[in-house]
Amino acid sequence: MCLMLQKKENKWGVMRHPMVLNFINERLLDCAFFYTLHIIAFAVFLLLLSSHIFSSTPAKDIAVTAFIAVFLFFMLVKGAIKARISHSISFWFVIAYAFNIATYAATFLYVWLPTMFSYDDYHEEQKKIVLWFLPIVAIISAWVNFLYILRKSPYGIYIFMMVRILRSFGHIATIWIPTLIAFSFAFHLIMRDSGTEPWESFDKIENATMLQKLFVILQAITKTSTMMIGEVDANDILGLSLSFLLHEF
Repeated sequence: MCLMLQKKENKWGVMRHPMVLNFINERLLDCAFFYTLHIIAFAVFLLLLSSHIFSSTPAKDIAVTAFIAVFLFFMLVKGAIKARISHSISFWFVIAYAFNIATYAATFLYVWLPTMFSYDDYHEEQKKIVLWFLPIVAIISAWVNFLYILRKSPYGIYIFMMVRILRSFGHIATIWIPTLIAFSFAFHLIMRDSGTEPWESFDKIENATMLQKLFVILQAITKTSTMMIGEVDANDILGLSLSFLLHEF
């Protein structure tokens, strides 16, 4: 309790004393076996999920579901103990708890939704989008959770370094992403009557659905981003000679 009060008051001088550090290390050694078991279990779960994405079998479906059930059970027990013992639950604990729930829900839906969708043939296009998006969410969120577990390991300093890099990238992205979208739409307006993919006009796409139109916009943004980093030869675009606006861009 004394150490928790020192932490809340941001008084780290006492906690840096060698005797206090040795006491903390002794307490952490008691949890080393459980922590190592947690890392191994989640690493196996991540490898099993990655293998399931490449080839799914009923055995893998059951194994992934069993891992989800075990993790969810321990997480509920942890939340109950935290709410019972602690008088206040931190905001970051709620965020981490909700993220874990979302990870397990996305993984469960990814495993079993194909079976549910196979009973009818309605809304096939929407089903394909869902089945395409769910494994991406499941594998990325599982990877983030694995890094979250490893942050207290001896290699946790590198995870904190990665977080700082991603945070700096997020600050830059707030300026870069709107600029990229604005240039993509402007370039699309110039190139839409050229007949060059992906800058085709929506009017020329017969019976285009809203999802197809959305993918045309996303392809245009991707194409513009590759042009801005020099992955597309300028001669392929300038050779069209549509207008002076194209040459200005």
